[in-house]
Amino acid sequence: MSRNPRGRATQLLVCVVMSWAALPVRAQVGMTFDSLEWMTAKATCIVRAEVFDVSVLPRSEGRLWFRALLRVHETLKGGPAEEVVYYAPGWPGQAHPLETLDADCLWFLGPWPEMNNGPVPEVGAFYGYQEWMDQAWFPLEDSQPYPHAVFTMDVQVLDTPAQILAHTRIFCASPPSEPLASAQFEIPREVALRTGRAGDANGLVVPVVPRLEALARAWIKCEAEWYPEPGGSEEWEPERLRAWRERATQINAAQTFAGLRAISAFKSAENIALLKSCAEGDSFDADWAQRILLEWGAVD
Repeated sequence: MSRNPRGRATQLLVCVVMSWAALPVRAQVGMTFDSLEWMTAKATCIVRAEVFDVSVLPRSEGRLWFRALLRVHETLKGGPAEEVVYYAPGWPGQAHPLETLDADCLWFLGPWPEMNNGPVPEVGAFYGYQEWMDQAWFPLEDSQPYPHAVFTMDVQVLDTPAQILAHTRIFCASPPSEPLASAQFEIPREVALRTGRAGDANGLVVPVVPRLEALARAWIKCEAEWYPEPGGSEEWEPERLRAWRERATQINAAQTFAGLRAISAFKSAENIALLKSCAEGDSFDADWAQRILLEWGAVD
């Protein structure tokens, strides 16, 4: 099946609806966010491109492949190419956003994942940079529906095409000299909701790079502002503002544990001293600081 590259259309949103009616207690739903830096590090090919042909191919077990041919306008990561082939899995009777996507997009792509069942559909073809990625692309035209905002590794939210493209270019301009490890830490639900979506438990994945060490130290000291006061709050009733600020204090305090999780990759005399200051007392944070010090062999 081919489509007219000039046809204007609205991108389809695919939703998964789960019924809890049969459950006496609602199950906990977790969500893990990849920071834009980790998306950039993990992808092997990042391009600005538009879809100009989509075809549907048979797949094993009654499933389908949506094969999209992308016309590349700019290569941010990976070898330069005029065209890129992208595959997405699908089911008969199920529409796919690729079929109506008519925009210049930023694509985060990777090789075919080993965990997927079945053979590689085409040598040299790409898949979303991870197996269950919500969407491998971000439209770069304001008129196009946007999938969702994304986090940077310092827990700031990017929600416009210009922001995401500029930030990706910065990270691609200074690629790491070797494969990166990742770190994951919890973020409060209210923080996750700044992207427009959240689970009951939420985590953020970031690359282990030198910048993470500086961020971890700031988080341990609660120097960052994860939950900024919204505009117009000066007009709130005093009780509402007081309640919001109390909750914001609790949310920002979650930085300490995130910082402890992140700093464990950076053993140094300075960080040992910082963790020893956190290890005093009887708290979850203190226990975690003691655990890291023990792993580092830095317990007195």
